[in-house]
Amino acid sequence: MNNPILNTLVQPIRTRGTLTRSGAEEESAEAPRLTRGSVRARGALPANLSTIVRDLREAAQGIPLTFVLHGWDSPPARTFIEALRPLLWPEDAVWLTPHPGTPPSGDAGGGVLLDLSRSAEKRVYNNLVADLIFFCGLEASDVATAAAWMGRAQLAIVPADSPFAERIGDLLLTETLRL
Repeated sequence: MNNPILNTLVQPIRTRGTLTRSGAEEESAEAPRLTRGSVRARGALPANLSTIVRDLREAAQGIPLTFVLHGWDSPPARTFIEALRPLLWPEDAVWLTPHPGTPPSGDAGGGVLLDLSRSAEKRVYNNLVADLIFFCGLEASDVATAAAWMGRAQLAIVPADSPFAERIGDLLLTETLRL
């Protein structure tokens, strides 16, 4: 972080017991891992999803990220998760939410599918802090949902052809992507 006061107040801590990564980044199970709350990424907006995720990981000092996808089971959300899947670490959290009033359906594919009609799952959703949040931007309700995420998400992704991309961008730091 660039703010020296925040640097003294908000520091990553070490913990044990998170999942290990596979491949070249594999560490022993006993090795301490960084954990943290929300960390704001600074700088120019990247041009593609892999760059966005890389920059978020750098800002989070390599700590697993939290992703929230709205409009689950819609074509834009399915396209986005397929593009995101190869960039995920096993430790990353992926939360999937359907459009309001739509019951959850489909295969979550490793994510947690939330049923927002259930009070316990609605409480979990209302307490999430996300590194990256995806909006389909197909319905006006996405704008109200984006407003509720102000201060709780570092970056929002909206399809470039979304009719509500600009209005969501007025509320949250937003990158549009061609899906």
